[in-house]
Amino acid sequence: MNPLRQKLSEYVAMRRGLGHKFVKPAKRLEGFITFMEESESTVVTTKLALEWATRSPGKHASWAINLADVRGFSRQLQTVDVLTEVLPTGLLPYCGRAKPYIYSDAEILALLEAALALNPVKGLRRWTYHCLFGLLPVTGLRISEALALKRQDVDLQGGILTVRDTKFGKSRHVPVHASTQRVLID
Repeated sequence: MNPLRQKLSEYVAMRRGLGHKFVKPAKRLEGFITFMEESESTVVTTKLALEWATRSPGKHASWAINLADVRGFSRQLQTVDVLTEVLPTGLLPYCGRAKPYIYSDAEILALLEAALALNPVKGLRRWTYHCLFGLLPVTGLRISEALALKRQDVDLQGGILTVRDTKFGKSRHVPVHASTQRVLID
């Protein structure tokens, strides 16, 4: 195994051991190691990291994310390889997250009506989307959390949803308002 790939494996194991899921950064770093292997380079440099991060055309927010992943890996790598360059911050501007769009009550109602108009008329698809699009704004669930709900996670009598294995690997209880309970029971 390539020494850099071995160091990456150790780095990923360490990050996961600290409680991080570290799935997407690990994939991006594997891509960086593949790029280094194709370049026949054995030492992480700022020049190589910039070349890898900006290889896709146009100016993308992902460039800064790619560099941040390499920066963390290079910090760890420099403890065993003094030739490794730790990338300075601010090399590429980070565009930040897109501003979230907050739906108005009228837009939510229109979305719920559109869901009920879905075909097939006698199928569950329309009711599934109606329930999903109605549940998100009244509970504050992430879409992934709502999609992961199972029947045993819903206590309609108690008005509690159990959200399992959330973004940070924990579970939590989400109270449901009485008006939402009535709609879900009907």
